[in-house]
Amino acid sequence: MSVFVNSGGLFSGRDIIWLDNMLKLEDNFLVDSATGARHLVAPQAVPALLDLVRPVRLDDWLAVNRHITQEQKLQLMTFLDSIAGVGVSRSWRGTLEVWVKRLIYRIYGVPLSWNSRRYSSGSGVLTAVAKAMNPLVLLVTLSLVGVYGTGAFNYAWAIGMSLIFVTLIYVSTVAHEYVHWRIASGQGAESCYVVRGLRIGLLHTPLPGWADRRSALLGPVAGSLCVVGLVGVLVFYSYSVTIVVIGATLAAFHLLSWLPMYGDGEVLWNA
Repeated sequence: MSVFVNSGGLFSGRDIIWLDNMLKLEDNFLVDSATGARHLVAPQAVPALLDLVRPVRLDDWLAVNRHITQEQKLQLMTFLDSIAGVGVSRSWRGTLEVWVKRLIYRIYGVPLSWNSRRYSSGSGVLTAVAKAMNPLVLLVTLSLVGVYGTGAFNYAWAIGMSLIFVTLIYVSTVAHEYVHWRIASGQGAESCYVVRGLRIGLLHTPLPGWADRRSALLGPVAGSLCVVGLVGVLVFYSYSVTIVVIGATLAAFHLLSWLPMYGDGEVLWNA
């Protein structure tokens, strides 16, 4: 079976891969500076990890190292992806091929995973949120094409509401995640943003319990208040029920982060 299938849609053989620079090998441990975690590495897997210090084509990496089997190498890659520890680069052609494959497998009901990727903390939130929103922007664009084809709505109105929707999500999510970073950095924590599909979060070294709870509480509040403020400005200049509904929905969306199945909620419910 292909690398794409065996990795659950995470990798393609032509991908350029590398070990994230926040991960370092120390003896038989893979040390993560963003979380403080020390992952024990089997001695026979160390050479394979060392081969990832510099970017390498995945097919070449699978072929050259004989210390572990190809199945074990793919398991290693899957583990690295689970901690957002591997960078992936694709050509435009490779990206198109992967998207076509993903679409075909989705049609047949095959579950696939999204790659995880690290981004620098602080101002890196601008890039991280934009990356997380790529699938959403694509979906909105395709929806607008459908709206144009049906002629059922005022097209200019549909474009305007879509732009407001996407902008509110982007700005409020930046505010949400930036507050998480400010609180973590205030405690001297190392951190990075992690994106997987539509989900984004902040990885950081351990915080005092009170700081962790404060971050979990104030991040969603910041995102929600950002939406309310922006919608208030828009409504002041041009009242629209649609804008109010969009704002209320997105404000509630941020507060849903307090549910126990999400990171913020897990911190608060387990306090």
